[in-house]
Amino acid sequence: MVTEIEAWQNFWGVYVRAGRDRVLRERADTTKPPRPPNATRLPPPELTRAEALVRYERVREEYRQTLKPEYQHSSFLDSERPPADEMYRWQIQLSCGCVRELMTHGMRFPAESRWTSGSWPALAGEIECREHHHHPYRDYYQRVTEWKKRIDDETLDLPTGDGDREVTCARWTVTLKCGHESTVWTELLDWKPRDGHKKSFRRTSAEIARRKERMGQIRDQLDDITWAHHMRRIEAGSPEPAIESQCSSCNYLQTIDGVERIGWLVPPEKLRKPRAAPPAPRPTAAVLAARVAELEAEVEKLRSQRPAD
Repeated sequence: MVTEIEAWQNFWGVYVRAGRDRVLRERADTTKPPRPPNATRLPPPELTRAEALVRYERVREEYRQTLKPEYQHSSFLDSERPPADEMYRWQIQLSCGCVRELMTHGMRFPAESRWTSGSWPALAGEIECREHHHHPYRDYYQRVTEWKKRIDDETLDLPTGDGDREVTCARWTVTLKCGHESTVWTELLDWKPRDGHKKSFRRTSAEIARRKERMGQIRDQLDDITWAHHMRRIEAGSPEPAIESQCSSCNYLQTIDGVERIGWLVPPEKLRKPRAAPPAPRPTAAVLAARVAELEAEVEKLRSQRPAD
C-alpha cells in the first residue's frame, strides 16, 4: 500500500522530472539562446562560477537540513532547490537601480517568472530588493479594482477621540490597480460590491474644506504619500468601504528592468567532434603505370582461361 509520503513524492516526482527533462534539452541545445526582451549590458557578477557553485551547494544543503529526514532525499528537495547542474545564472537590474545575480531553473527569463518574496504576493518579474524598502517615491496606496472574496468577520480596536473602541468588521480580499492583492476591512457587514460605496458625509465644498483643515492638525505626522491618500479620501466623501488600500507589495518589491546572461552554473560538457581522417596521398605517374600493367596482365590471364569457341 502506498503511504502518504510516497504519494506526495510520486506527485512531486512528475513535476520534477518534467522540469529536469526541459533543462536537459536546454543544456543539449548548441544553438544560440534567444535574446531576452529586456536584455542589456550590466556590470560583471561579483562571484566567479566556482564561488557561485560553492555558495549554491551550501544553500541547498542548508535547505535540505530543514526538511524532515524522510523528505531529505526526495523530489521535495529538488522541487525547491534543484541540482546545481540545472541552474542558470543571470545578472539583473531592478527598478531601484540595484544590480545583482539571480539563478533560474534552466534558461527561463527572470522577468517572466514569479518569485517568492516573503509574505508579499509578487507578480511575474517582481522581486524583493534587500537594500531598498519603504520607498518614499512609490505610491503604495492603490485603488481597488476588484472585490474578490469576503473572508470572515474580525473584531478590531479602532482609535477614537475617547480611546479605542471594538468594532466588528468584514474582511475582504481585493485586487488593486497595480495588480497585487490586499485586504480591506469595512464595518458594513452585509455590504456587497453591487451595493456601491456609501459616502460618509455630504460632499459640499465647505464640508470638504472643514475636514481637510481638521486633518491638517496632524500634517506633520504624515508622509507625503499618506497625506495625499487622506486628501483623496476626503474629496471622494470618505466612501465606505474604502476605495483605496495600502499595497505592501508595491512598497517592498521591485521590477526586473534589465537582464544579462552569465551562463550555466555547471557548464555542459562540450562534445568533441571526431577528427576527420587525413586525405589519401595522390598516386604518382609511376604508381599509376604499374597499376595499369597489373590490370592488363590480369585481363590477359582471364582471356587465356576462356574456353575456345
